[in-house]
Amino acid sequence: MELKIMNDTENSLLKRRELEFYITGYDATNSKADAKRELCKKLNLSPDNTIIVSLNQEFGMKRSVGIAHSYPSAAELERMEPKFIIERMKKSESSKAQPSGGEEAKE
Repeated sequence: MELKIMNDTENSLLKRRELEFYITGYDATNSKADAKRELCKKLNLSPDNTIIVSLNQEFGMKRSVGIAHSYPSAAELERMEPKFIIERMKKSESSKAQPSGGEEAKE
C-alpha cells in the first residue's frame, strides 16, 4: 500500500490538522482502517486522535482519495467531529480486528 500526501493544512480555528491524500492498494479496495493505520505510521500521528472523514475509490483504478483530520487530543476529536463519522470509524476498526472465520464460541 502506497500513501501520498497531497495537502497538509493546520486549521488553528478548529484546532486540527487537515490532510488530503492518495492511497494506492495492490490487491483490493482500501479500507478506512488500513488507510488510517498507514497515515498514522507515515506521519507519526496518534491513532486515537485521527479520523478518516472520507475515502473514495476512483473509478477503474486501485487508487483512493481520502480526507483525514488529526486533533491534539481524543476529547477534541469527540467534540468537533459528527457522531456518525466517529461511530462509522469505530465500526470499521472493530470489524477489521475480528477474525473473518465467523466461528462463534461454543456453549
